[in-house]
Amino acid sequence: FRGRLELYAGNPKAALLDLARALELSSGSNTFYLWRGAARLLTGEKKLALLDLERAAGMLPKRVEALLWRGRARAANNQLAGARADFELGMTYSPNPQNKAWLEAELAKLK
Repeated sequence: FRGRLELYAGNPKAALLDLARALELSSGSNTFYLWRGAARLLTGEKKLALLDLERAAGMLPKRVEALLWRGRARAANNQLAGARADFELGMTYSPNPQNKAWLEAELAKLK
């Protein structure tokens, strides 16, 4: 959990180290891939981020955070159609107004 806390505290480099270690110690927890992918994206590792987030979204197909972050990684890698699809799909899964607002904001950036 420390890696995720570091990420939310605005320390993606520290989060990346913690999450890499967590993945070594675990048997590949899908949430660790999700948050490591987010940390990688925030540290500029766009291609590695997308690999982690593709894996996380595959393991967590209806988790809005996975779709949000994979969409962001796809957009960063100039895969705009895939990013748009992730954001739109995420809106169908989320009853949470805050999640919908984030997804709508990401969609607006693609226009």
